[in-house]
Amino acid sequence: MSWVSSVSGSLSALLVPSPAAGEHAGRKSAARLSRFSSYFFAALKKLPFDPLDSGVVLIIAAAAVAHAGFVSVMGFSIDETYDVVMARHLALSYQDHPPAIMWLIAAAVHLFGSENHFVVRLPMLILAAGESWLVYRLTALAFDKWAGLFAVIALVLSPLFGFYLGAIAVTDGPLLFCLTAAAFFLARGLLGARAMHWRDWLIAGVFFGFACLSKFTAVLVLPGLVLYLLTVPRHRGLFLTAGPYVAALAALVVFTPVIVWNAQNGFAAFVFQGSRAALDNHIHIDRLISHTAFLLAAMGPAVWFLQIGTLAGALWRGPHDERAWFFATLALTPIAFFAVIDLFGFEGVQGPHWLASGYLFTFPLVGTAVARWRPRFPRLVWGTIALSVFGAAAVAAVFVSHVRTGWLGDFVPAITGDYDPLVADDTDWRDLRSRLAQDGLLDSRHFLLLGRYEYCFKAEFVIGDSLPIACLSANPVSHALWRDDGALLGRDAIIITNWWNARQSISEVSAKFASVEKLPPVWITAYGRPVLRVELAIGHNLLRPFFAAR
Repeated sequence: MSWVSSVSGSLSALLVPSPAAGEHAGRKSAARLSRFSSYFFAALKKLPFDPLDSGVVLIIAAAAVAHAGFVSVMGFSIDETYDVVMARHLALSYQDHPPAIMWLIAAAVHLFGSENHFVVRLPMLILAAGESWLVYRLTALAFDKWAGLFAVIALVLSPLFGFYLGAIAVTDGPLLFCLTAAAFFLARGLLGARAMHWRDWLIAGVFFGFACLSKFTAVLVLPGLVLYLLTVPRHRGLFLTAGPYVAALAALVVFTPVIVWNAQNGFAAFVFQGSRAALDNHIHIDRLISHTAFLLAAMGPAVWFLQIGTLAGALWRGPHDERAWFFATLALTPIAFFAVIDLFGFEGVQGPHWLASGYLFTFPLVGTAVARWRPRFPRLVWGTIALSVFGAAAVAAVFVSHVRTGWLGDFVPAITGDYDPLVADDTDWRDLRSRLAQDGLLDSRHFLLLGRYEYCFKAEFVIGDSLPIACLSANPVSHALWRDDGALLGRDAIIITNWWNARQSISEVSAKFASVEKLPPVWITAYGRPVLRVELAIGHNLLRPFFAAR
């Protein structure tokens, strides 16, 4: 049966009332809809292109439009703000992350001459669309096009992959695109009909190098690839060929800027990211459970349960199912590694996006499972997809309308005029700059002093070169901002005291000024309503340096 006839029948089964209902109007409506779907899909058969390919393109285009519209109401997130600030100063690498996202942002800003939200996020929207197409091609190569279609549907409907990593300017966008591209070129030889060619190894190595140039967690898929090659007998001989070493060399060449920068800066980025994996002497079961619950919500419950179920099934079948085993081994190490970090680590996992490099490779498994169920349970498959689409649209509508109006504050006690947790972190601090300009504080006499690195970069984004910004946060990422104590002595500081998180307490910092007095607060606003109260003080005449005390 062709896919057109199958979809026609599925839609009829889903949408047309059962004849058992016995109502004449229902039977008449059913007949009309059946005739319409037959004519419609018969017409699609005559089109000069593959309808499944075209359907996937339409899904990707619709998702891109939806994602662009969704993020158009948001300011920059905390991570985006950091990336945009650092992109103003191009370097081979950076304290927190490799440089790919900063380079992409800088290129977009230079091309369009603006740090507009859409301009900054445009490279990520393009990469997300490319990633979705590659997931389709990769899944179709390993299984079939129906599996590829359902893999893409699951990808774009996942809140984490579709509406977060698929839209905002963070490191995961280029990471996921490059990992998918690398896996595709590997799969062409490992899963395809022809033998593995050295050019596939080379291109896969280049893309893997760019994945590492995006985020260090890219390396976590390598143990899975080695496991796959060792456990599939017909691939073990590949270790005796030049291909894997060509790929490794290509990846190393692409990653060279990060190595050079770290060598020049005491391997600061490696040390910082490595410290996040430090273990302690406790077992944090409660943390693992709470983070897993949040991950379930971030992935979307239907998608996450399918991911876990299909991954467990592929691991159970093992190398006998080579194609599913390929994706299972690539997914396994990142997911298992971060589960260990959450269970035994000092800090634990800081967000569900940390696991994205692993869950990425479960989408082909989800796609092929749903493709198998489609002929047997058409109503369940299409009905679940429809409900997921409507659910995603409803959640997006609630969020967007709240961002613009704040109506949820009438029902959620945690949302107040002093702090709206749904909106505050994704709002730019332009009100701070306006207030300082209004009070005549944007001059050479003053500087800005903060004790939390997230707020440091929020301030830096809007203040720019108008004032030095001294960030006393314990997070070493803050070292990228102003560090010249000598230039600050004798000057007055506008101090932002909210959620202070520095080694030096506010009282210790205040003692370094001749005097400190409280100022009226400033409210950060979104669409004219307050979402964050920022507490201000002014310290007169800095007498002793800050950074020497670290």
